[in-house]
Amino acid sequence: AIPEFQQALALDPGLESAQAGLIECGGDLPPSIAFSSYSRSDLSLSLLYPSAWVMREEELQTIFAETAEGIDTLKGKVFFISSLPLGAEEQGMDSMGALIKARQSIELPIGSQLGGVDVDTLAGWEWASVQGEISGLQEPTTIFIAATVKDSKWYGVWAIGPSDTWEQESWPIFRV
Repeated sequence: AIPEFQQALALDPGLESAQAGLIECGGDLPPSIAFSSYSRSDLSLSLLYPSAWVMREEELQTIFAETAEGIDTLKGKVFFISSLPLGAEEQGMDSMGALIKARQSIELPIGSQLGGVDVDTLAGWEWASVQGEISGLQEPTTIFIAATVKDSKWYGVWAIGPSDTWEQESWPIFRV
């Protein structure tokens, strides 16, 4: 529960229930972080992302990264969202198929380990997700992948960051 309390306090530092929960769990107060808002009408979502991060928006993809170099290399702390129309052979794809497509679209080094798949609903959409460790990089790195299909379009979300700071990071927060 500590990361959830910390995220709640990053959004609203005066939230007494989150302060009490964090104290009870023995967690540290989150650093003071300002957030900027981002919306995508095709996804019917908005999110808050750390204001110090940089963003690059393309036609079918939006990338958020802690540094400009991270956007180009997809290394360090990076979060990105992609959408693509489904091909004729992909019609009828479910969220598990979408997750497989998302996993195949990013080349993970041999030896990378992904955990079990979770299926959750966010804003009325069923998303399949998986988290794991990327091997072969300079530092241990965690990856989170989520994907879904809606209205004949595929959507993928990835978050990549150093494993030692994964739980403390103020990742973009979905609002809708």
